[in-house]
Amino acid sequence: MSAQPDFYKLLGVKIDATTKEISKAYRQKALKVHPDKVGPDDKEALDMFLLLTQAVDCLSDSAKRAEYDIAHKAVLAKEARIATLDLKRKQARDDLELRESMGLKKAKTEEMNEAEIKRLREDGLRRLAEMAKEVQGEREEAKAKRETGSGTVDHALSVQWDPEVVKTSISEIEAMYSTFGEIDTFLVGKKGAKAVLLYKKASDAEKIYRNRTSFKDYQIKWSTPRKESETKETVEAPKPSSKSNATSGFSFNIGPISKSTASMEQYESETLRRMRARAEAMKSSNE
Repeated sequence: MSAQPDFYKLLGVKIDATTKEISKAYRQKALKVHPDKVGPDDKEALDMFLLLTQAVDCLSDSAKRAEYDIAHKAVLAKEARIATLDLKRKQARDDLELRESMGLKKAKTEEMNEAEIKRLREDGLRRLAEMAKEVQGEREEAKAKRETGSGTVDHALSVQWDPEVVKTSISEIEAMYSTFGEIDTFLVGKKGAKAVLLYKKASDAEKIYRNRTSFKDYQIKWSTPRKESETKETVEAPKPSSKSNATSGFSFNIGPISKSTASMEQYESETLRRMRARAEAMKSSNE
């Protein structure tokens, strides 16, 4: 998401803009850089026209917009934290300069002890250095996530199913996936056959994605563009927690896995098999 432009800013609309407002903004901006107007040799205008088209396509589709907004809000939150740290660092620097100024004035009038002035200066410099280190850490973390694509928002999963095949309720589907990790966001599409699933831990999403073929009735893919090679290969196995479904009375505790399991892949497959068996038992009980 960090490498993706801010579509709302690009179109000059608010984050809660209606589809009509988005379309109007697109027409006004696209007209200025349309290839028919500026000519095919203006590469900068062509690039802007393509970006505007990408933005209106994304924000005009409710499902795509919901997925984009998750990533967009995460980026805005990160930028806000960095801005706050920058402000605190400036305040610390101003405070240091004020302390030194007051200290020097006092030294002139009251022959202030030179050691006290040095102490004030060192204290201010120390606090300023700590603040700068914290800001740098935030920026390095953001840079690392941009370069590796390992940000949490990049691990949002798109889950689709056929309502004619899957008779399980939305709450039961969410409960089933929550056994593999704590869910941060679970957004369901208008037709109820698609959901955006965002775990708090990226490793939990990786686990589901690697075993997506085991969920025969569900189509699982990444919500944001990712290369297959970027998927982590060494992630700690999920530890499903016991979550009782209030409507069915069944527990989602899948029980212990046999010690004879020879590999991590076997462990994962056995875990998923038992999860599906529990889900079927829960569905039968409701019927």
